Amino acid sequence: MTAQVSLLSLPNELLIAIFENTKFPVDYLCTLAVLCRRLHFIALPIYFARNGMLEPSKSAFIPLAKDGQDMLAALNMALFISSMEEITCVLPHPSCTSIFPLLPHLRRLRKFISRIPSVKRVTLQLDARNSMCNAAGDDEALRAWSSTLGGLLNVVIEKGCTELTVRYGGYLTRSYMLSTGPAHRTRIRRLVKSVRRVFGPRAALSGKSWEFRRVPEQGKKGEFAVVPGSKLPRSQELSTLHIESAVLIMPPCLSWTLSALRYCGITSLSISRVSLEKELWNAALTLIAKGAPHLAELSLCELDSISDVEILKFCSRLRRLTSLKIGNNEEAQGVPTKCTKGQIPAFRHLTSLIAPADFILYFLRPQKCFPQLNSLSITFHGKTKTHIRTVGAQLMAVCRLMATRKISPSLCLSLPLFSDTITFDFDAVLSLPVKVTRYFEHVASLDLHVFPYGTAEIARWVHLFPSVQHVSLVVRSKPADADADTVRFLHALSQAQSLLRTVTINGRKHVLDDLPPSVATKC
Repeated sequence: MTAQVSLLSLPNELLIAIFENTKFPVDYLCTLAVLCRRLHFIALPIYFARNGMLEPSKSAFIPLAKDGQDMLAALNMALFISSMEEITCVLPHPSCTSIFPLLPHLRRLRKFISRIPSVKRVTLQLDARNSMCNAAGDDEALRAWSSTLGGLLNVVIEKGCTELTVRYGGYLTRSYMLSTGPAHRTRIRRLVKSVRRVFGPRAALSGKSWEFRRVPEQGKKGEFAVVPGSKLPRSQELSTLHIESAVLIMPPCLSWTLSALRYCGITSLSISRVSLEKELWNAALTLIAKGAPHLAELSLCELDSISDVEILKFCSRLRRLTSLKIGNNEEAQGVPTKCTKGQIPAFRHLTSLIAPADFILYFLRPQKCFPQLNSLSITFHGKTKTHIRTVGAQLMAVCRLMATRKISPSLCLSLPLFSDTITFDFDAVLSLPVKVTRYFEHVASLDLHVFPYGTAEIARWVHLFPSVQHVSLVVRSKPADADADTVRFLHALSQAQSLLRTVTINGRKHVLDDLPPSVATKC
């Protein structure tokens, strides 16, 4: 009698060969993984690998599906994942009219994270970029959204997360309004606010002459912005917070942000890709500055409708900064002559500064400034044409002020060399006066965003700065052409006799002295 042959009678090597075959339906692997322990440990890792997740315990990219049939369901059943280094989760967009269909997905993610011992880095993409769906809602939606998201973020902190990023989405960000006026300056108002600060420091979101209040048409008129739910855990492990969503800048979830800054060990904060109405920036940044007076690292980039005045006020309140980056923002109002009662911050602890020339010149006005600065990067706007004359003039102005202030940090220039934003007019360089070009020697490194063509012209531009030792390039190459573009750039930059020693291209560092002959001699 012939013995019956089953799937489990096959050796592991043969099962692996079958499951890895592209003709084998990938969805079947999840079904097999729940049949028995042996198939679980064979089929599920192959399922992850065939979906581009080679090492799920190190890095997991999880786009959630509306029906729940997604990678999170597979990760939730995995018995071999004890901890995770990095999780990136992209939430679905189940409804444009109600927040409630989204909440089960937040709970699913919370349940998954709660069962793993630890996770180091978490990125949550709440919605598509620039989406403002469900920005308003009634009290029921407000409570449900804030408590569910707050609960998820609290679990992330409990699991020892060191770096948290919240990206995109505008959920319930228009459920509160900024109330201002003389009425808020009365003694009774001040007394009420003082009581609230004592007995509920996380409840009242207000300043001297303003406060966030519920939009009357959406909910209770007098209700303050509070995130209900479990208390945020105190943690010294969460050190970095990246805010790329208005959700954490506006009530109701602004309360969670302030609590995290106050009770966790956050030393690095970046705010980018956020769009708010102009009058809201001052209120939000004032509260954040109060909640994080000991912040060490700050980055502000790609912020819509924010003025230079608000940026300067915010930075001036953070006196313990050691690293500051001010990137390109959508609205440039011109550098003001006053900043928080007319006093320009000295930034006595600052060691690294990345900012446009106007900001740097403003910060350099005091006679005693930047006593510990060792790295300075001058950035140029990528959305306006930048001529070599502009670069030279602003570089000269900065260098002269640094000389009078007796500071000499390592100097870097950061700018895009796109064909529509930079003029490759080398004849203009020859016409520049010596008093300008001599300051090119002060530049020690360059940070350039370039297209893959024009390598010779870009190399000529780099060699205008004879003291440059390092060049960092962000090249917009097609994936198929990336290696060839890298070789062409390395060859072009290695030809001139200069102090240039290292080149970083799209995050990968190359030492010119160690280049293989095939690259160094490539024509």
